[in-house]
Amino acid sequence: MVYLHSYGKQANISAEEKLMFGAMGVAYIELNGTQMLSENSFRWSNYSDESTHNMVQRTLHDLTPQLGLNPQAVYLFGRGQGALHAANLLAKYPQSYAGGLLVAPVGAIKPATQSLASNKRIVIAYYKRQKFSEQAVALDFSELFGAKNQVQVQHFSQPESATQGWLMRFAQPLEWMLGKEPNAAPEE
Repeated sequence: MVYLHSYGKQANISAEEKLMFGAMGVAYIELNGTQMLSENSFRWSNYSDESTHNMVQRTLHDLTPQLGLNPQAVYLFGRGQGALHAANLLAKYPQSYAGGLLVAPVGAIKPATQSLASNKRIVIAYYKRQKFSEQAVALDFSELFGAKNQVQVQHFSQPESATQGWLMRFAQPLEWMLGKEPNAAPEE
């Protein structure tokens, strides 16, 4: 699982999230964006997703022998700007990625309008409180990937909170994406 963070963030997860990925048997790779904004603040290119794809592939090339990764089982997990880049990478380079979890894709680069991806498991999540244009990006990706892939759309009224945290919301969709759960709907 390769994590592409949202704009202005850095790639890091909590100890609890690391335990969850370990329990799933997933190697979790955190990558900071290709452009540094300030200390601990990064972004992905606002012009192209090529640098993102190149960085992911270089990292996988370096870590595959060390971690014993299966190059046919690389999943992308992106949030915000990282989700937009992840969606574009799935559309343009399907031979490199097995599927993805795209949470609220948004950003400055143009979203893919054609997809070469087929037979992938893709979860697309968005929030009611997002601007309509941002919700439309998620729904456009759902339509783009829907014809040749297994796509599950998750619509949430609120972002994660202390009572409805990330793990509770996305553990089951992640398991579905990995082919370990028959249903992507998170347990209530």
